[in-house]
Amino acid sequence: MRFEEWIEPWWREQSGLVAGCFTDGVLDPDFLTYCDPASDWPDPLWARFGITPRYFEHWADQWADIAHLADVRVLKDPEFGGLAGWRDHEWLRGEAGPDMPLSPPVIRHAWALIWNLAANRVDLRDLRSVVHWGGGCGLQTLILRWLGCTHTEYLIDLPIMGDVQRGFLTANGVPVADGFEDGKINIVPLDRVDEVPQGHDLFIALHSLSESTPAGQDYVDGRGWFDAERLVLEWTEGIDLFGGTEHWERLAARLVKEGRVLSREAMRIPMPPRLMWEGAT
Repeated sequence: MRFEEWIEPWWREQSGLVAGCFTDGVLDPDFLTYCDPASDWPDPLWARFGITPRYFEHWADQWADIAHLADVRVLKDPEFGGLAGWRDHEWLRGEAGPDMPLSPPVIRHAWALIWNLAANRVDLRDLRSVVHWGGGCGLQTLILRWLGCTHTEYLIDLPIMGDVQRGFLTANGVPVADGFEDGKINIVPLDRVDEVPQGHDLFIALHSLSESTPAGQDYVDGRGWFDAERLVLEWTEGIDLFGGTEHWERLAARLVKEGRVLSREAMRIPMPPRLMWEGAT
């Protein structure tokens, strides 16, 4: 199928690991702490999704940033997924600060999402329709709901990740559509991506486009999703693990030149404005 050409080999490998988080088609309630006993990398699943010990030393600064940009009272460790018991995980002993208020994945993902939304001056009160390319387990989609968003979201990802997102979001109280429905989270496996309609307030891709192949990046470009009213894009430059990195950096350079997205340098601004949402003070 065509969409298979959009997936980097590394993510194909992760798909096999993620499949081990299901028993008889049901997602394990502690899946984010799942460790593959046959793997050379015995860290929990959420470590593979980018939350490694090198982030923990910055948690206090990131928490302070979040507190400045949004109301941290809405943030919590989701009941389903295993993050609520993160302090008891052997892999974290000695790594996390004793005063860390929430699990490292929640702090890191909330910071990346909220900082990028604020820096790109996204007004959450105006969000009606969002295309989200790659969403991990669905944590950032969940955070958007915690922030009070009621938008229609098209959450596009690998088929196995779509299964994870459906199980994770539903178990944590977020309505997930059976088909495509307004006001709900619409899980879109890559083999159904052509069904996503045009015309959206926001296109968001946090590290997922730079971790897609050039063919996948060109598909997004060809669909015109970079023409959304707001773009929220995050990527790390110069990662050799993914073959599409250079192609993405050329696309990103074009978007920066066109004024559609902030450069990496501009994203390092001292502090963006407070996120605009219904609960802001």
